[in-house]
Amino acid sequence: MTACSNPLGGVRATNPMMTDVTWGRMTIRHSLPARRRWLATIVVVAALITGCFPIADDPAAREKVIDMLRAGQLATVEDHRKDFIYLLPANLDHVSQGGEIAVERSGDSLLVVFFDFRGLNHYTGWVYSSGVAPVEDPLGNVPFSAVEIAPHWYRVDAG
Repeated sequence: MTACSNPLGGVRATNPMMTDVTWGRMTIRHSLPARRRWLATIVVVAALITGCFPIADDPAAREKVIDMLRAGQLATVEDHRKDFIYLLPANLDHVSQGGEIAVERSGDSLLVVFFDFRGLNHYTGWVYSSGVAPVEDPLGNVPFSAVEIAPHWYRVDAG
């Protein structure tokens, strides 16, 4: 293959297993054959797409987290969010994105946020409320919507 006459870039192949792709002053050398490059690209794209999907719903594991929280078996983070953000153990960190839950206690009532997706001033997830249905976001985001999916459990969208 010869160099491309395009002034912005070109392709040069000196070895059938090596390909140089030039764009302006930048040259990228591929050492994979074309078929493997496509496979590598597909794997990377699939991983990126999979990372955008919400985490799997596991109600039994969330119930276990609530039981552990009531028993005082969960650790809090060691920063300004202490006593509000709790860390999940490794075997249960799949039930909330980032392996963290937000907890709000008021008297005997308990409100726990399990994150499904967290963005900048926005999240979706599940909320456990031992008291009344949540009418405002415990994290302060507006707008807030909560739909009851089971007794004491709500699917939420905030921000």
